[in-house]
Amino acid sequence: MPDGNGQTYTFAPPRNRHNLAKLNLSEIQPPVQDSSNDDNMNSLDYVKQYLSNTLIIPPNGEVHEFERHHLEEMELLGNGSFGVVRKMLHIPTGVEMAVKKITLLTNGPDDAFNKSMQRFRLEVEATKAASNCDEIVRYYGITFHEGVAWMCMELMDLSLDKLYMIAHDIQSEDVPEQILGAVAVATIRALDHLKTSHHIIHRDIKPSNILLNRSGGVKLCDFGICGYLQNSVAQSIDVGCRPYMAPERLAPNADGYDIKSEVWSLGITMVEVANGKYPYDGFMDAPILDQVRMVVYGDPPILNPERDTSMQMKMFIAQCTIKDRRLRASFEDLKRTSVFKDYTHSIEHKEIVGDFVLRMYQHRLKLPFAQF
Repeated sequence: MPDGNGQTYTFAPPRNRHNLAKLNLSEIQPPVQDSSNDDNMNSLDYVKQYLSNTLIIPPNGEVHEFERHHLEEMELLGNGSFGVVRKMLHIPTGVEMAVKKITLLTNGPDDAFNKSMQRFRLEVEATKAASNCDEIVRYYGITFHEGVAWMCMELMDLSLDKLYMIAHDIQSEDVPEQILGAVAVATIRALDHLKTSHHIIHRDIKPSNILLNRSGGVKLCDFGICGYLQNSVAQSIDVGCRPYMAPERLAPNADGYDIKSEVWSLGITMVEVANGKYPYDGFMDAPILDQVRMVVYGDPPILNPERDTSMQMKMFIAQCTIKDRRLRASFEDLKRTSVFKDYTHSIEHKEIVGDFVLRMYQHRLKLPFAQF
């Protein structure tokens, strides 16, 4: 599939509402690209030797040596791909951060160990490499303790799924269109940066992997199942969260997928946030084959007609949820839309986003952690 520069790329395979994480699939292909100069070095040894035990904390980029005992656990934030994410305090600096706890597979068959380490190394390298993009959470550093990796990242205030649930379920109000616009712009910029600068596809775009803060920032997180770009069609499609997979990734005769599968996932995410629920009714309770039929052969989801949504936003989302990937919008197509232009570098819109996030965050503080 041609990108904006005329090059052709395909990609290497490597919540109905409340528990879509259970549908994460586990098949992982090893990375097709090795950034180490030592091909014989074990992936875990590589990460420990070159990437661990140092924190680099913005805004001044101060470097701090650190170990596990420097981190104080505060609260559970959620479950990322292959790891639990907690809010923690870095005691020496007083900086709060999101820390992903990844239990490493250290016993069992050699093949399983190698795949686990390769996947882990890819996630660390992708997170670190993409950290210079304003629409991607910043990577601070990593340390190891008793067979567990602790990967430290920028702390945001709310994930998009928690934001819309608080708005719809607790406050009984719609998520403002400014949120949808900000999410669209940030996600497109993040995904385009990954593609053009690092030849990476995220493969897990969904509300829980899009984070917001009270300053109006929107950022993409969780590179646990990302993959490198190749010039050949993907051989495996079962990587990611099925409810957000594009039809071409679910079709029985699927022969691969490209960046437009990310566009579909963004569109489904925006419909879910706007409507206040996952757009395919009964998806979670349906057998796998019925789930596939809903997405591959059913009508694409639409916005709730009772919602007051601008025609520009309706058209933007409709371009994302075209089932035929040949007709679906590309990143370059979406950048030319009025939605992308209107919400890029808009101070007024950013303030509205920040105020709404602040209000929902304050409501969350009044709720039991187990609920949100």
